[in-house]
Amino acid sequence: MEKFNFSHKAGPKRVANGEDVIASYQGLSDSWDRTIEEIRTREGFSFFLQATPFANLQMAATMGPIIIVNINQYRSDAIIVQATGELMPVPLPAATPSTVATLAQTLIDTTTNRPEEAESDRILGGLLEEVWGIIFEPC
Repeated sequence: MEKFNFSHKAGPKRVANGEDVIASYQGLSDSWDRTIEEIRTREGFSFFLQATPFANLQMAATMGPIIIVNINQYRSDAIIVQATGELMPVPLPAATPSTVATLAQTLIDTTTNRPEEAESDRILGGLLEEVWGIIFEPC
């Protein structure tokens, strides 16, 4: 796996007045932009932090459908992209931001705290069942 070597460093800085604050934010913003551009020069990362063009998704779907999951406070859906370009939206009413956040926190806690293997398997198994039920089963 290739490691990235970023020379753009930004650290905390004490600011004395509004102009210093603006200059500090501008410096951080410029550093962020340079870092993102550097990442995008790497193979496979040309769309880093951008939406993947539909033509790329459609081409990838020739190996099987691509499923995009969108979780939102107003509405959550899966969008299935077929190789033909057909899009099939699937409502995910049980996939709320708070539910997904709870599932993500459970995953983080389980992998960080590393309980006994049997307990970890039980927790992760339950987590996968829940993810299946709210996201994949409706598809």
